[in-house]
Amino acid sequence: MLITLAKIQSPIMKAYLTVRTRPADHDGIPHVLEHLIFMGSEEYPYKGILDKVANRCFAQGTNAYTQNTNTTYELTTAGKEGFYRLLPVYLDHILYPTLSDNAFITEIHHIDGSGQNSGVVYNEMLGRENAPDELIYMVFNELMFDKSEGYQYNFGGRVSNLRELTIEKVRQFHKEYYCPQNFNVIVVGNTSVEELIDSVNDSIEQKVLNREPTINPQLDLNIWKQSLPKLTSSISKDIVYPSDEEDSGFYVTIGWRATPWKDFATSYALDIVWSALTSGDIAPIRKEFIENESGDVWCGDVYASVDRTFENTHKICFINVEPDRYDTIVEKFYDFMRNVKIDLEYFKLVINRDRLDSLRSYETSPHETFSSVLIEDFLYSTDNQDCRQVLDVDLISEELAKKDEQFWKDLIEKYILSTENVVLRATPSAQKAKDMADENTKRIEEQKTRLGEAKLKELETRLKQAEEANTKPIDEKFLKEKFPIPTLDSIEEIHIATYRNDNNPSFVQTPYDKVLAEKLKDHISPLPFFLQITSIASRFVEMFCLMDSSNVPLDLKMYIPLFLALNFSCDMKLGEDPSQYIKKENVIMSLMRESVSNSYTCGGDNDSGDGVHKGITDYLNYHDRHSLSVAINFLTGEEGPFWVKLRGKGLCYGYSIISNVDKGSVGLYLSRVGNVSKAYAESKAIIEAVCSDEEPSENVLKLNESALEPAKATTVVEKLNNAETIISAAYSRFLTNTLFNGPRNFYENLQDIGKVTVSDVKRVIKQYLLPLFLENEGALFICDNAGKISNEYPIKDDLEKIGYLKTYSSLKEYLATELGVTVSAPKSDMSCDEITEGAEDDEGEDEEEEGEDSDSMEDDE
Repeated sequence: MLITLAKIQSPIMKAYLTVRTRPADHDGIPHVLEHLIFMGSEEYPYKGILDKVANRCFAQGTNAYTQNTNTTYELTTAGKEGFYRLLPVYLDHILYPTLSDNAFITEIHHIDGSGQNSGVVYNEMLGRENAPDELIYMVFNELMFDKSEGYQYNFGGRVSNLRELTIEKVRQFHKEYYCPQNFNVIVVGNTSVEELIDSVNDSIEQKVLNREPTINPQLDLNIWKQSLPKLTSSISKDIVYPSDEEDSGFYVTIGWRATPWKDFATSYALDIVWSALTSGDIAPIRKEFIENESGDVWCGDVYASVDRTFENTHKICFINVEPDRYDTIVEKFYDFMRNVKIDLEYFKLVINRDRLDSLRSYETSPHETFSSVLIEDFLYSTDNQDCRQVLDVDLISEELAKKDEQFWKDLIEKYILSTENVVLRATPSAQKAKDMADENTKRIEEQKTRLGEAKLKELETRLKQAEEANTKPIDEKFLKEKFPIPTLDSIEEIHIATYRNDNNPSFVQTPYDKVLAEKLKDHISPLPFFLQITSIASRFVEMFCLMDSSNVPLDLKMYIPLFLALNFSCDMKLGEDPSQYIKKENVIMSLMRESVSNSYTCGGDNDSGDGVHKGITDYLNYHDRHSLSVAINFLTGEEGPFWVKLRGKGLCYGYSIISNVDKGSVGLYLSRVGNVSKAYAESKAIIEAVCSDEEPSENVLKLNESALEPAKATTVVEKLNNAETIISAAYSRFLTNTLFNGPRNFYENLQDIGKVTVSDVKRVIKQYLLPLFLENEGALFICDNAGKISNEYPIKDDLEKIGYLKTYSSLKEYLATELGVTVSAPKSDMSCDEITEGAEDDEGEDEEEEGEDSDSMEDDE
C-alpha cells in the first residue's frame, strides 16, 4: 500500500483514498462499487455506520467520485484526533466491504412491485444518461479512445447494463482491483509521516498481512501507463438528444489527441493557447464567435480544455450554437485558426497570470491542489521526478514566456490544424423525448407482463426484506464508547492580525491585533472611509471594496449586476474630459498585468429551488442560526431522516436545505427526483414527525441529545471549512466582526454550537422549516420533463389535490405571466421543460451565501 503525505498548515485534514480501476464494459462497476463501499464492512457490518462514525469525528460526512481511471474516496475532518479515529474504519470499508445482495438491491438496481426499475445508482444514471453534456462526454470518449481497453467505456453505467448487472460480477471486480498494492492513501494536512504510518500500521496492516494472497499477481499496476492506439482518421458524428425545446441547445465539440502526460511543457503550452484564445472578454475566439462587434453571433458560449490522461486530449466546445450556423461552425473555426493573430504581449500576460493563479491555489485551496497532482502522479507517473516537474510552475512558465510567435503557430498547426479530429454535433429533439418516454412505458408494460403478478409480489417482498436488512439498527452505545466526539481544543486555530480605523468598541482586539496596530500607528493617515487591514503570511495581496446598496431604489436594484459586469468590460473614462477614454481591451490588459484575478458579486449566487420561506434575518442571532444549522445537519446528514426516507427509498438522489441570513430565506431543494409528488409528501412527513411533541415510531426520526451530537459536530466542521486556510480565516473574521458587527471571534462562535438543545432544534424547525409546506406561507417550484410528467406519473393531478395549480410549459411563459418579462434573446438561457408553481407570498428564489448553512449529498463524477 502506498502512503503519500503533503504537509500544510490548516485545521482541516483531508484524505484522498485512491484505487486504480479500469472498466471493461458499460456496466459501470467502478461507480457501482463506489456506492456499495458505504454499505458496511467486515468489522462494521452496518449500512451507514461509516457516516455515523464520521459525524462523531468532526468530519463533514464522507464522499467519493469515480472517473474512468480511478475511484477516490474522500475524508475531511477538523483536527487530527477525529481523522485518526475515522481513517481505520474507512480503510476497512474500502478493502473489506460486505458487498451484500441486500445492498445491491436497494443501492444499485431492483424492480419493485409495480414493475418499475429503481435503485439509487439506477435513478442517478437515468437522470444523467441523456443529458447533452453527458452524451457528448461519453460518445467523445468512445470515438477518441476506440480499442483503448478502458477509456471508451461508460464508467458510471448505462441504465440498460445496470438492469442486467449482478452482484457476483461486482465482487469479482473488487477482488481484482481493490487490493493494497493498487491503493494510495493520500493525506493533505498538518500531521507527521510517523503519525500517518503508525495509524495505518496499527489499524489495517496485520489484517492485510493475514490475507492470502496480499498481492494480486494478475493485476497490471501499469494499466494507465501504456500507449494508446493512434487516432488514424478524423471522425464526425451527430447526436440527437431528448429535449422539449428545439429552438436552442445545439452543441458542437471538436477534439484532438495531444501529448503524453509526461510532456508537461507542451501540455501547459496547449493550456495557454486555449486560455488565451477562449477565456475573457478580449479572447480572440470569444470576440469572433460570441461578442462580435458586427453582431455576427455564432454561439452562446465556448470553452476549451486539455484533459489529462497518460496520453492527453484537448477539445473546444461551442455551446448553444445558432441553428443556422450549426452545420458551418466547424469550417468557420478552422478558417479562423489558420489566420489567428498571435499577440505575444497578450500571451505573456496569460502565461504570467496563469503562473500566479497556480501558485495562489496552493494558498487558497491547498488540499485540492496538492491532491489532484498526487493522484495524477499515482496514475500516470513512471519517474520519481514527475511530481516535482508538475509542481514547478515557475520553470515551465519562464521557458514559455521566451517563445516567439512561430512557436505558437507551429503548436497550433501540429496539434489542431494538421491532425485528426473528432467532431460531435448534438441536436435537441422533442420527438426523441416523446419516443424515449413511449419506449420506456412500453418496456415497463412488457416487463410487468413477462414477470406476472406473482413474480412482482415476490420482488416487492424481496425489496422490503432488503430495506429492512439495510436498516438494521446500529448500537448507539457502541458508537458513543468507541468514537467519543473530540474536543474543540484539539483543533488548530489560525491566528490572524487585523487593524481597523473606525475605533468600533464592539471590535475586541486580540494580542495579534494589538501588535499590528502598534506597527501601523505612524503609517496610516486619516481617511474619509472605513479601512481594514489584515496581515497574513502570503505572497499575494487581496483587496475588497464593499458598497452599501440598501438605499438603492427597489426598481433599480435589478440593474446592479449589469452595472457591475460593465465595470470590467467597457471603455474607461479618465478625468472630466469626455474625449479621454481607455479602450476596453487596454483596461482588461491592465487588469491582467496588475492582478491575478478580479471579480464582482452582488449578495449571493442566484439559486432556484423546490420550496422557500422566510428565514433568519439577523446575523447576530447566533443561537437561532446555530440551532437551525444543527437542525439542517440532523435532517440531511448521512443516514439521517432525508437520507433514509428520500434517497434510501429512491425518491430522489440529491437534497439540501439552505438558510440564507443575507436574504432572510430558507429553502428545501430536491434533485433527480423519481416521483415529485411522493418526494414532496415524504419531505413534509419527515419535518412534521421530527418537530412533533409525540415521539416518532421510527428511530431515524427520533430527535434526542444523542442524535444531536453528530449534527453539532458536523456543524462545527462546516464552519471550520470556511476558515481552513489563512486567507479564508481572514475573510471569515471580516464577515463576523466587520460586515455584521459581531462582538465575538470565529472560534468563540463555535462554542455556542455545543449549547444547542433538542427544544431549540424543534423550535426552529417549527418556525422556519415547517411553514415551507403550509398553504400561503411557502412557495413550491418544480422543473421537470414534460414527457415524463404526462407518461410516468400523474403529477398534475397530485399537485391539484394539495393546492398547487399553476403550470407553465416553459420558463419564457412563466417569466411573461408572473413577472411581465418578455424574453427574446438569448435563446440559449431560456430553455426549461416544465414549471409548476404553488401559491405563495414570497419569491421562489434563494441564495446560498458563503459560510451559511447547507448540505448536499451528491457524489462527484
